[in-house]
Amino acid sequence: MNVITVKSVRPNRCVCEGCRLAVCSALLLVTACGKATAPDKGEVADASVTNATARVSVGPSEKTFDEMLPEDVVIAVNGVGLTRQECDAILNRMEQTYKASRPNASPAEVRNYRNRRAWRLADEFRVKQLLLQEAKRRNLTPSPASKARMEKVLANRAALEKMTPDAYLRSLDPQDAEAVRADLDEQALILTLREDQFGDRVKITDADIQKARDGIIEYNRRGEATNALVKARGDAICERLRKGEDFAKVADEVSEYQEEEGGYWGEFARGEIDDPAVRHAAFTLPIGAVSDPFDTDEGLFIIKVLDRTGVDAIGATQEATVKLGRILLRLVEIEPMMDDKTLRREVEKKRLRELQGDWLRDLNRQAHLEFPNGTNLWKKATKKVAP
Repeated sequence: MNVITVKSVRPNRCVCEGCRLAVCSALLLVTACGKATAPDKGEVADASVTNATARVSVGPSEKTFDEMLPEDVVIAVNGVGLTRQECDAILNRMEQTYKASRPNASPAEVRNYRNRRAWRLADEFRVKQLLLQEAKRRNLTPSPASKARMEKVLANRAALEKMTPDAYLRSLDPQDAEAVRADLDEQALILTLREDQFGDRVKITDADIQKARDGIIEYNRRGEATNALVKARGDAICERLRKGEDFAKVADEVSEYQEEEGGYWGEFARGEIDDPAVRHAAFTLPIGAVSDPFDTDEGLFIIKVLDRTGVDAIGATQEATVKLGRILLRLVEIEPMMDDKTLRREVEKKRLRELQGDWLRDLNRQAHLEFPNGTNLWKKATKKVAP
């Protein structure tokens, strides 16, 4: 990788200060090249590492996204820049779409969604620009089929607001409406580029859908068989504990969350225990008692009540807390069976990842990526937001 220090990049105005990439989360299918996951708490996304095959220029500062000025460039791809102000506009539109599709989402869920989208935004912009620039190099124009597909995306977004597409566009700021239309055209051009590059290989057939459905059924069958063995193991561990074996020693031997030395989980107030069955047991079992195994979202729990203080009652002068030990056994997460439309979308994403991985890497090697304000972009955005 050739790393050059740069001082500034002038943003290219082809990225409108409106809602690029933000008509609907379905648009992400068009640009996605792989499943992006946010880093663990405390980690940061280092774009100079993730894009190590490209020629990368990194500025001398290390601003986080929240520290950037509106005109500061977050990333530029072959001279086409994305500013902090443009990122904010994109995230605002994504947030509106999220809230429209999930009207019962809590403020914390909305904030966490926005933070996850923020972490991926720079890389999604990189991929989109690589594809757009390649399409223009080939002198492609959007095909009628690609245009029709993107019109459906717009119609779906408008339906969330109970509007027609034209009414939805009229409800937006004129600049935002223009940006939506421009983005639809760009996404249609990217679809056309994929048709030009991959031909019929990108198309998903009914046989592909059935194969995927059969795969989910088989995966779940094996997962349920594995989980039955894990639950039998949990029962056997409970039996050992009730015969007098030391909880801490058994936890160190069998628990699959080894960060909890001796199985010590911590001290909790009632509201700090998410699972209702675990919460009930924690505040009703006698001190020293061991629970039956609980099937939770995290896995199979066996808890021991180590101590309890305070009074677990409304109006108590001292809120009750409980100290718990925990043994955790991992369970296989059973995949929900999707409807045909959702399954087709997932199969298409997987097919795109398989087809375009090497191709995108080749485009990336030829690119010049610039991070005038450093690559420590989303440190604050990756922190989990408490409900």
